[in-house]
Amino acid sequence: MKRADLFHPQIFSDQEWAEGYYKRNEKNIARVGKRFVQLLKSSGFEKGKILDTGCGFGAVTIEIAQSFSDVEIVGIDLGKPLLKLGQSLAEKSGVANRIHFFEGDVQKLDFESDSFDVVTNTFMLHIVVK
Repeated sequence: MKRADLFHPQIFSDQEWAEGYYKRNEKNIARVGKRFVQLLKSSGFEKGKILDTGCGFGAVTIEIAQSFSDVEIVGIDLGKPLLKLGQSLAEKSGVANRIHFFEGDVQKLDFESDSFDVVTNTFMLHIVVK
């Protein structure tokens, strides 16, 4: 099977493009965040530390933080413009004190084993699979 071309850059490096992507996709991605919240609640998750790999502009990350008051989330992505936008959105949402965005490659993570209770990935796998 031939892999389809991406409709967006593999790494978001342009702020204007990232902001346009956010405007086009914020509602759909927030819906995915709500679904993640439902899955976490149904699994019994109440508090802990979450790693959001390929967090993008943080819509899923923020949705989770808004739904669980006793959670700390680390969001990691290669796209600086998306991370900048995510930080701004987290501040506007009042959850920036519990979300830490970092630029980094999820294929080269430098965390201790068992550092997180949950690891999420929503919109990145199609980019890293060869």
